[in-house]
Amino acid sequence: MSIIQISFRHLYKKYHYPVFNDYNLDIDNRKINFIMGINGSGKTTLIKCLFNLINYQGEIKFNKNIKLIYIPEKVFLPDYIKMIDFIKLLTKEEDKTILDYLSLFKINIYSHQNLCNLSLGTRQKMLLILGLLHKADGYVFDEPLNG
Repeated sequence: MSIIQISFRHLYKKYHYPVFNDYNLDIDNRKINFIMGINGSGKTTLIKCLFNLINYQGEIKFNKNIKLIYIPEKVFLPDYIKMIDFIKLLTKEEDKTILDYLSLFKINIYSHQNLCNLSLGTRQKMLLILGLLHKADGYVFDEPLNG
């Protein structure tokens, strides 16, 4: 496993108010890292900066050859596709591999349910499985315990 070192330097991001003003942080994957804070403190904004999903000022450095997977809190999913078909579409994995992961997370009974019929918790587990099936060097979760 590669060492993933992520450095945020002099990060500045403003919406109607500054979220970050000269923010600095180092993250190292030799530990599990949690970013905690009250609602509106910038946790999701920090992740979106890391993945270049929003504009910001400052510098974010990490090895661009590593594969990071972002598993967001909210994802708009197509309603009328079965869970197993959706996972297969995005990962190209065989049914057996997918069903093994679904069993591991105890959601295999929902494998042939349409996504619109899944609870938030089951959707979150499915997103986690999608991330794991992509076999990344690091995983970034936004609100993984919701649902």
